[in-house]
Amino acid sequence: MALNARKPPERGGAGGLQKHSEQLHSTKKPPYGNKLNSDEQSCLIVCTGSGAWDRAESPFWFPGCKVVLPFGIDPASYVWSVAAGHDVMIAGFGDLEPITIIAKLAGLLLAAGAGLVLYAPERGPITRIDARRAAA
Repeated sequence: MALNARKPPERGGAGGLQKHSEQLHSTKKPPYGNKLNSDEQSCLIVCTGSGAWDRAESPFWFPGCKVVLPFGIDPASYVWSVAAGHDVMIAGFGDLEPITIIAKLAGLLLAAGAGLVLYAPERGPITRIDARRAAA
C-alpha cells in the first residue's frame, strides 16, 4: 500500500456513506469566536459576504465583538454558542450571501440563545429576524 493511499469511506446500507456523529455536528467556533469574552453582554456582529474578513479584521469598524461566516460556507459548519446571551447583528459586506443562508444563520443564532437577531446588509434595509420567522 502506498504511503499516500487513503482508506475508502465505509459504506452504509443501500450503498450510501455511513454517517458518523462527527459529520453531523460541528464543534468548531466561527473565526474569531475563540477571542470573545463570554462574560461580556454586548452586541455580537457576524460579518458575512465577500468583504466579511476585511470588516472583521478592522479595529476601527465596530471595535467590539465580531466573528466571521466565511463567504460561501454553510453556517451549520460552525457551532454558534458564541451568540448565547448576546443581541446579534448579521452584517453583510461586498457580494452578499443568499437570503436562504442568512435565514439559516439567523435560525442557528436564535437556537444557540441569541436574544435578538438583526440582518443589516451594507446597502439595504435592516431586518429583524425573530424565532417565528426563522422557523418558517
